[in-house]
Amino acid sequence: MGDRLTRRALDAWLKAGDNGKWLWCGEIPGFGAERRSAGRAAFVVQFRVGHGRLAKRRRVVLGGYPAMTPEQARELAVPHVSAGWRGADPVAERREKQAAAVRKRDTFAVLAESFFTARRIHLRDRSADQYESIWRRLILPEVGTKTVVEVRRRDIAGMMDRVEQDAGSSVADRIHEQLAIFFRWYAERDDEFTSPLIRTMKRHRAGSGARAMTDAELRQFWHACGDSGVAGAAGRLCLLTATRRNETTAAVWPEIAEDGVWTIPSARYKTKKDHVVPLSEAAQAVVAELTQMSPCLFSTTETVPDPWTLWQAIIKAGGPSGPGLSWHSLRKTARTLMSRAGVRSEYSERALGHVQGTVARAYDKHSYLPEKRAAFEALAAEIDRVVESRQASNVMRLAR
Repeated sequence: MGDRLTRRALDAWLKAGDNGKWLWCGEIPGFGAERRSAGRAAFVVQFRVGHGRLAKRRRVVLGGYPAMTPEQARELAVPHVSAGWRGADPVAERREKQAAAVRKRDTFAVLAESFFTARRIHLRDRSADQYESIWRRLILPEVGTKTVVEVRRRDIAGMMDRVEQDAGSSVADRIHEQLAIFFRWYAERDDEFTSPLIRTMKRHRAGSGARAMTDAELRQFWHACGDSGVAGAAGRLCLLTATRRNETTAAVWPEIAEDGVWTIPSARYKTKKDHVVPLSEAAQAVVAELTQMSPCLFSTTETVPDPWTLWQAIIKAGGPSGPGLSWHSLRKTARTLMSRAGVRSEYSERALGHVQGTVARAYDKHSYLPEKRAAFEALAAEIDRVVESRQASNVMRLAR
């Protein structure tokens, strides 16, 4: 250990270049300098928090030389050594003060806005809107006022449990997915942060997705739609047209022609091609009962309604809420009922807008509009039969 740490001693030590990485002060234990790049060093102080060999050791960088003088570094080092002898930990205290400052500033609600801005650069507007909707509907109401460092794994698990109960395991996993992306984004900006998420928190398992409704559930759903206003109209139209959730709830009046043909534009359709849906008489009746108060079919404003809110309105009116039931259940139910009604599979698939094989797309340019119209009429008839609890007309009694 050397003598008092002075500017002259430091310059001589740095100039020599081959006399070790550390230069310690003989006046203050643990205070010294660490060699960095040529002609530069950093003042450090090492101390124990308390006494004994098991006491926690700390090393603090005080500043760089020659920007900081030895006298300035000495004034900073003494309080650290004195605190260590008293059993105090100035490093932990400083971190706690910084964390307290973060708690007052970096809440989920504040950080989410920066997160949305950063993500929109890499996403299409439609995808970004869907992800932000998940945040604003499901995540921020739960943790918006908390900071990132305050949210624990049990908080996230509780939130996912509630969402799984109300909307299903797939929606709960969407929350897990969004939080995982957010925590990675935040970890890139905070050296001390560790994500509370683990993969085993995900709820969705193979075969646990949306399923088709039973006949009893279909009757329960149809009657609940009749008691839930605009939400019920959206539910019935989604079932009668076998369309997807967003394709139905975001429908606007100009898309429906006077002859009852609904054309979903490519910008809103999954396959990025226009999808033509000839509305059945039952579907046209649903549309006819709506009041045209805005461009959107199922909204009184210019804002597209939230599908999750509409679905919850149907459930509150008495709709089925069992495991595996969601908006996509309507599409699966419609496809199942078409098969039950005897619609050929190739017509059902085209009615649902599924992409056909490469050869069929290249050579078959038929619109299949009459076939799709017949498929949707058969679907409406089958729904009516189930709702009214009538037996299928093609059932024959066999002789004994």
